[in-house]
Amino acid sequence: MSNEAHVRPNGRTAQPQLLVRRTVIFVWDGLRPDSIEEEITPAAADLARRGVRFTRSHCVFPSETRVNAAALSTGAYPPIHGIVGNTLFIREVDAIRGLNTGDRAVLDTIDRISGPLVQTECMADRVCAVGGSVAVVASGGDGSSFLANPLAGSHPRTILINRKVVNPPGLAEIVRHRFGPVPPHPERPDPEPALAQNAWAARVLTEYILPELQPTVTICWFRDPDTSQHYQGIGSPAALRALQANDRHLARTIETLDRLGLSSATNVFLTSDHGFSTVVPRAGGSVAAGLVAAGLKQTADSPDVVVGDGTIHLSSSAAARAGTIVAYLQGQAWMGNVFVRDNGPAAGLPGTLPLSALWDGHVHQRCPDIQYSVSWSDVANAAGICGASLGVGASAASHGTTSPYDLRNTLIAAGPDFRVGVESDFPCGIVDIAPTVLWTLGLDGLPRATGRILHEALRVGPTGAAMRADMRELAAETGLPSGVYRQQLRVVRVGSTVYVDRGWAEGPGYSPLVRK
Repeated sequence: MSNEAHVRPNGRTAQPQLLVRRTVIFVWDGLRPDSIEEEITPAAADLARRGVRFTRSHCVFPSETRVNAAALSTGAYPPIHGIVGNTLFIREVDAIRGLNTGDRAVLDTIDRISGPLVQTECMADRVCAVGGSVAVVASGGDGSSFLANPLAGSHPRTILINRKVVNPPGLAEIVRHRFGPVPPHPERPDPEPALAQNAWAARVLTEYILPELQPTVTICWFRDPDTSQHYQGIGSPAALRALQANDRHLARTIETLDRLGLSSATNVFLTSDHGFSTVVPRAGGSVAAGLVAAGLKQTADSPDVVVGDGTIHLSSSAAARAGTIVAYLQGQAWMGNVFVRDNGPAAGLPGTLPLSALWDGHVHQRCPDIQYSVSWSDVANAAGICGASLGVGASAASHGTTSPYDLRNTLIAAGPDFRVGVESDFPCGIVDIAPTVLWTLGLDGLPRATGRILHEALRVGPTGAAMRADMRELAAETGLPSGVYRQQLRVVRVGSTVYVDRGWAEGPGYSPLVRK
């Protein structure tokens, strides 16, 4: 791809710039930091030895896939990029249920009716503005891969290849002819959930994208170990096989960069969108069913109170029930943190914390009126891996809570711009990747990014010892007829960037199994 001048989105012509660096970002969906071990993932362990391993990296809350895909591409908190959950409730699109952001068609509908979908600039805006290119190849859903580069499909210098979409359209026939169709979506209880899909994406990456297209920034998103952990559990044989397979793909990619003579100019990141916790089944049914039984929601599908994954939206007619609904949640034995939207119908209610505390004072119109997290603990599963949360349904493991096991993601960086053999315990996160990549490319940062440049990991810049991290804990409690509900939230600030470290709560009937 040439470096010809082109027109910026604002209409001004951008002059081409010689980009001497390249970046490859691997996202292993659901990869816990403690899953990187020499015996299982030798290539990942070697990457850490040759670069920087960040031991206190965080995803953003809620610790869900599409939220963090957008955080990766924009370097911003959810209320700034606008993807505030894996499901979004937008009343003018659907008045009774949340919208699945994993479906690109749904994303296009949101953009058309209530857009823009992603409400800030992304990394590709800067890269493409100077004649560079950005590619995403993914084995997973089309929603997460699109959000990893929201410019895909609307700019000629962006490439998107996943199991449903190939952009630009002219590449589709090339990909089909050379690599065949993407293997079918795995269904429970498939013992090898996404190995074939990941292998397909890895072939496209190493045999086509890197040697022939040579983008400035390449993002390769593997749907495992997320799928295997959801289906089979953390540390299960299926999850270990997925990790081993991913590691072989990583090794092959590094070998490809070496063979092409690109290693000396390419920075490689290995990261994940969230961590994971083993699911401990809790008593009772869904929150929606509980609210109906308590007389706080009309029916399971009624539009007065719309319940999503950890979210509750209230219609104007249900706003007066906000206090009773919050008290209902606080009284559940499995309940963790309860956050409420600033200036919403539940704002300031006893025992609640404001949603903006999660995102350094930011909030968005798409945010729910009430957001909650289930309880978590350090309890180990059958494989001896710590971290559990209470849940319903058939998943063996899940994520999305304020547990540190969900909020701590993997982050490793190596290449010509990074220090060698460093283990950094300085707080950082997925929002820092885009600002750091742009810095290594010599490009201006994104004006609304909330992440920071990872100076402590760079060959040029201050070390972590020269920087400051400030921890803050917020607390709230309230008395209920059945007892006292208490909650706390711990956040860490580095400069102007805030990372949610963990949250916890206990209330009436709190089970010792889930006590922090």
